[in-house]
Amino acid sequence: MTAVATNSAATYGVNANIHGMNVSFFAMSLFALILLLLALSCPKSEK
Repeated sequence: MTAVATNSAATYGVNANIHGMNVSFFAMSLFALILLLLALSCPKSEK
């Protein structure tokens, strides 16, 4: 979040921190979606 905010300060100005937060939440959402798809695609073990 801090790296994105620092690198986008010239473009977004005072809104760079919000942009960094948006990008980090988007990345976390993508990671959660990948984990969900992985969990749904794994076959259930039969006991």
